[in-house]
Amino acid sequence: GIQLMMEHSGLGGLITEFFINVANKDTFPVMTFFSSALINFAVPSGGGHWVIQGPFVIPAAQALGADLGKSVMAIAYGEQWMNMAQPFWALPALAIAGL
Repeated sequence: GIQLMMEHSGLGGLITEFFINVANKDTFPVMTFFSSALINFAVPSGGGHWVIQGPFVIPAAQALGADLGKSVMAIAYGEQWMNMAQPFWALPALAIAGL
């Protein structure tokens, strides 16, 4: 659904590339974190984030000379951080509670 639309329309790449263009080697992992958090609103899946951001983050981190490990983990951290802000995690709890 939305993941395929973001991947094939290029929207995920545009969001990621925006953050790449405003970052340097020191701020790139932080920008990757925030781009992952933003993309999480449309793609609340860690695997989906990797499909969308992985092809952009790795070459950009290498081109900027940014720490590759921090940059890759920033994708996961941003996705997980935003999962705490979204109500998707509460849906199973509501079902168990019968609400």
